[in-house]
Amino acid sequence: MRIASQRRQRGFSLLEILITLVVLGGGLLAVGNLYGKVMNGSAAAKERSEAVVQAEKKLDELRYTAYASIASGSDSVNAATGSGSSANYSRRWTITASTSPAYKDVAVTVSWTDSRNQSQSAVLTSRISSIDPARSAAVIATVSSGSGSNTGTGSSGTGSDSGTGTGTNSGTGTETDTGTGTGTDTGTPVTTCSTSYSVTATSSSSTISGSPVSCSHSSGQSWTCSTTASSGTSVTISDDKGYATASIPAANCASNAVTFQCSTTFSITAQTGASSITASSGTCSNTSGKSWTCTSSAAKDTTITITDSKGSGNSAASWSSAASCGSLSHSF
Repeated sequence: MRIASQRRQRGFSLLEILITLVVLGGGLLAVGNLYGKVMNGSAAAKERSEAVVQAEKKLDELRYTAYASIASGSDSVNAATGSGSSANYSRRWTITASTSPAYKDVAVTVSWTDSRNQSQSAVLTSRISSIDPARSAAVIATVSSGSGSNTGTGSSGTGSDSGTGTGTNSGTGTETDTGTGTGTDTGTPVTTCSTSYSVTATSSSSTISGSPVSCSHSSGQSWTCSTTASSGTSVTISDDKGYATASIPAANCASNAVTFQCSTTFSITAQTGASSITASSGTCSNTSGKSWTCTSSAAKDTTITITDSKGSGNSAASWSSAASCGSLSHSF
């Protein structure tokens, strides 16, 4: 009878079960609270990142606005598709002008209400010079023009004086002075002729202008400029998209090709560490592991194809993108 009583007393008591449930419940509450904080932090980071992007966009717009038209203002924008943010943003930009030297300080403030219904803001500042950004795309080609000189020298004349007489008569005499000079004239003859330029602009929205040339739009990125001037005259051709440059030949009585180009950087993640990355225009170099960097110098919107060679067990792949005159990234 004593053995049967001992067997019935084995197992957990009600108090032990309650203690276990309390400890387990406290742990689950702590994990749930931590998860909520992580999610809120992630949402706040996405919203702030998008706010900075919207501020940078407005700064870029102001940089390519006519200097005299840059003024304070405000607007409202929505988050970009795919940014991970659903907030609505209010932008306000304040302009402070200086006259000596001439520049304008710009402060862009982006405000929004976050997912916790709290007001947030981000501020970016920049300085804009009064120099037209389109002129930064102009390259002035100069050549020295011919010069001539005209010099002459002449020998000085000499004379003699003599006289004769008798008594008190005075004498008479004569004097002559002669001289001649010669000179030479050297220099390059001036030739006036027609010089033409076939221009490929940075993008189809570019406007091409120059001096002393006249330019007309053909189609897309194609423009034609021409001038009638003496050979060797300096020529300036500008693309109003100021982030590209081109070499402009001086007037040479011939047809010339001019292409405005800019640099685009591609950050590439290859399929495997054994992959080899190449670009249809430009060069690519391996940074580390699967990370590659490709740099291409081409007109904006030019199609650049990046190819990942066949890696270990992977098939070769290609990706094409238009040159943006900035930075792009892609993962194969």
